[in-house]
Amino acid sequence: MTEEEVRQELEDNERMMIKCVCDTICNYRIKINVYLADFVATICNIEKERIFSNTNDHDVAQARALFWYAYRYMTGETYKQIGKISKDVYGKSFSSIGVATSLDRKSGSAGMPRPI
Repeated sequence: MTEEEVRQELEDNERMMIKCVCDTICNYRIKINVYLADFVATICNIEKERIFSNTNDHDVAQARALFWYAYRYMTGETYKQIGKISKDVYGKSFSSIGVATSLDRKSGSAGMPRPI
């Protein structure tokens, strides 16, 4: 093998490794979203899909707030990032601003939510 072929092979291996790591991280984030949504839906006694709906029913709003609060607490991601992941998983777009504002008021700060 020439020096150029070795360099190319090492670059290809590096690209494959980076892709594998990125895919693993993405799958992990999606699993958190799905499992947490299942958990919140179960304890709030609603269908999981309703968490990501546009309804403002009181029980759904509470479940949605719990989901966002727990997700942010567990991952440290911004509400905007969580909204994007939720949209990618469930194919529905909904505003994170109202949820974020409500949760920030409840937690007493505009930063990370405090533990319960």
